[in-house]
Amino acid sequence: MVFYRLLKWISYIAYLPILIVLYYVVKAVQGLFKKHKWTFNEWIGIIGHELYNFAGNWTKILIIASMIALLLTNPAVHQLVGINNLRIKPEGTYCFYVEATRNGDKTYTLPARIRIEEDREDEDERRIYRYYYIERVYFSNGGFLDTEDLDAVSINKPTVFYDDNENKWEFVLLNEHSYTPEIKETNNASWISITILCIQIASSIIVLYALSKSKKPVDE
Repeated sequence: MVFYRLLKWISYIAYLPILIVLYYVVKAVQGLFKKHKWTFNEWIGIIGHELYNFAGNWTKILIIASMIALLLTNPAVHQLVGINNLRIKPEGTYCFYVEATRNGDKTYTLPARIRIEEDREDEDERRIYRYYYIERVYFSNGGFLDTEDLDAVSINKPTVFYDDNENKWEFVLLNEHSYTPEIKETNNASWISITILCIQIASSIIVLYALSKSKKPVDE
């Protein structure tokens, strides 16, 4: 998870190309008012020339690394390609399996509504704590067991719950995605999320293309 958190931090660099492209779009618009119209190649050349003079090849390395990190850590990408891992899911409601054992007898593997929350116990503390809550467990006969009173649980570790009939249940939250029509999961691939992702990738490609042209003479 330490490596994943590192990738997450690197992925934030992918917002930088958006600001860079936006800045040079504004400059191009300002040039129109001054009767100085740039062609696309001139515009690309100026971006590449100025960025290359600022950080050289390190700019390329940072942007390529941020694109890779973005694709590996973006929740929208995970949902679109079918990656379901509780440890990297953002806050929200999801459907995952739990192993449920009643009164120490037979064990059932059942779908459950799981809520993920993140919090900092101290505002000055940088570490983010993740909490997993089993809110409701669904049986194959259509019934369910409300477990909203349960404290936060850990993945693959047992926790005890007593129902209204004083039955003792032992639940183990599994990191295995499930499905039931009774649970509406959080949508991490909304059109807003996908649009932002596309803008990040497109901006990164524009900046990388500009840098690839940076060694050509630029007429400012």
